[in-house]
Amino acid sequence: MSEPLLKRATVSLPIDLDFKFRKLASQKYKFERGWYSRAVSEAMELWLISNEYTILNEGINDVTQLMEIKTWNMLKSKLNQEFGPKFTPNNVFDYFKNQSPYLELKYEMDDGRITVDLNKSTKEREDESSRDNILYKHLVPITMVTKAMMKEITGKDYQIEHFEVGKCNKVCLKKVE
Repeated sequence: MSEPLLKRATVSLPIDLDFKFRKLASQKYKFERGWYSRAVSEAMELWLISNEYTILNEGINDVTQLMEIKTWNMLKSKLNQEFGPKFTPNNVFDYFKNQSPYLELKYEMDDGRITVDLNKSTKEREDESSRDNILYKHLVPITMVTKAMMKEITGKDYQIEHFEVGKCNKVCLKKVE
C-alpha cells in the first residue's frame, strides 16, 4: 500500500492557541520525529469529521455564520484602511455599489428591515449580469456581510425574509426579535 500524498502548507495561528496545541500534541506524540505534522494532520481530520457531522445533523447554519463573520471581518479591515474605524453601513453598501459598473445597487434600511435591490444597468454586459454571477458574486456576499455587520452593530440577529434572483434581484433581511 502506498503512502498518501502529502501537501506542505503554512498556517498562521494565534500564539496562545499554538502554544496550547503544541503542549497537548507533544504529550501525545512524545516529540517523535514528525510529531508536529502528524498532530496537525490529525487535528484537521478531526475538525473535518466534526464539522461534517454537524452539517449532516444540524444543517449548515453554524458554518454559514462562521463564513458571514469571516467575510465581514475581511471587508471591515479593508474599509478601516479606507475610512478609518468610524465607517457606517452606508460605506459598506457603497463599497458593493462600486464593484461593478454593470449593476445598480439600491438599498433601504428602516426599523429592523434591510432591503437590497441589485438591477442590471443600461451598460449591461452578459457575463456581469448572468444569474450565477449576480447571485454568487454580489447578492450572497452582500447578504452575508450585512447579516454579520448588523449583528455586530445592533447585537441582534438578522434573517433572510425574502430572496429573489431573476427579473428582480433582491434580498430582504429582517431583525429577529
